[in-house]
Amino acid sequence: MKEEPADLREDRALRNTAKALLAAKISHLQGVVAVNSDSQRMMRIAGEEVREVASQVGAAARRHRGPLIMAGSALLLWLGRRPIRALIGKIGARRKTGERADQL
Repeated sequence: MKEEPADLREDRALRNTAKALLAAKISHLQGVVAVNSDSQRMMRIAGEEVREVASQVGAAARRHRGPLIMAGSALLLWLGRRPIRALIGKIGARRKTGERADQL
């Protein structure tokens, strides 16, 4: 066989280098797409699990309304403890001075 001219060897080397770079970029892109598709799949699964747990919580809340109402009332009383104490203090102070309690 005849030997190839230098410019053809150089062109072939450039072509092979470009082909290798393109293959590397495609491989990298496939990895990025795989990671994104995994995260999207996990988000979908997590959303389904959250909806399932929420429906179970709703069903439990419907079955046990009394304890939930008591817990909510206790929370409201605890959050309003300072204004309630102040109101009771005003009523107590007025009773000591002889004023009527309904004049608040």
